Amino acid sequence: MPTLVATCPHCRPAGAPDPAAAVGRSAICPKCGSNYVVGSVDRPAPKPVPEAAEAPPPAPAAAPARAAPTDVGLVVALAALTLVGPAVLASQLPYGRVVAAVLAAAGVVGGVVALGAEGRARLAGAAAVALHALLLLVVLLLPSWLGLEAGRAGTPDDDGPSGPVAAGHGTGITAPADWVDAGTASWKFRDVVVTVRSVTAGPVELTGPDGMKRTPKGDYLRVTLRLANEGTAGPVEPGGWSADQVSLTTPAGKPVRAAGFDRGWEPAGVRPPAAVYPGKSAEMVFVFEAPSPRPDHLRLELPGAGVGVEPPVRFRIAGSFVTRPRP
Repeated sequence: MPTLVATCPHCRPAGAPDPAAAVGRSAICPKCGSNYVVGSVDRPAPKPVPEAAEAPPPAPAAAPARAAPTDVGLVVALAALTLVGPAVLASQLPYGRVVAAVLAAAGVVGGVVALGAEGRARLAGAAAVALHALLLLVVLLLPSWLGLEAGRAGTPDDDGPSGPVAAGHGTGITAPADWVDAGTASWKFRDVVVTVRSVTAGPVELTGPDGMKRTPKGDYLRVTLRLANEGTAGPVEPGGWSADQVSLTTPAGKPVRAAGFDRGWEPAGVRPPAAVYPGKSAEMVFVFEAPSPRPDHLRLELPGAGVGVEPPVRFRIAGSFVTRPRP
């Protein structure tokens, strides 16, 4: 049944709820005690407000997923395997046999360490050990399989000639020769190739302290050589070719003296390079006093030991090969 809230017309407080059937009846105000008639204008009693339902507790946060542990053994094995390629490539560089052997040894060690792991790491480690062991065998005992020489530049082998040869300019045709005509061929022994680039007679320019330059009076013979290393095993070191070890003589066997200059003054290019690496070449200059009268030819001899070979380097320089620089 619907209810009403009765209101006293005297003090106007809100009364207690009464059933709707009480309209028109007398009622006593509980506050002031006055009688009044319950009227239909009284407002309906408020509906009870239901209590708010208690919110459910928040769901617990999900724990973060744990990363899978790193397989250290597999990492080591794969690193050892990747060294195979660099080791093979390094064998073709200067000192390649040494570098390749070091890389292969490191690969073997890494593969052996990986053998203590399980699964794929052990298989990869075994493959690394096998490949690097094979590479060590080839580099140390069978270097020709990789196109390597067994020793340093100039080391004799079973296939090459036993002595120096003359290699024709432009043709490359070789022929055994004790003395090489400087105008037509280069001196060659194994990987070492020496060429007389030019012989000039005339003044020479000297370089002194602080880059100062001057030209002394008189004529000199300026001999320019080119040293080439056609090998792959290692460098050629021409440190043994100093002016006092190079011999230049006339047809009568009379030595031509090496030119001497004031201390601190020297022609450009007279200092030989420290090393000539495989596939490279370098030029060096030797200066002598100009002989008088001018001979029809000269003989130039350099010690082979100066470039790591046994036979001496010998050239016959025709008088027509000697030129004078243009003024």
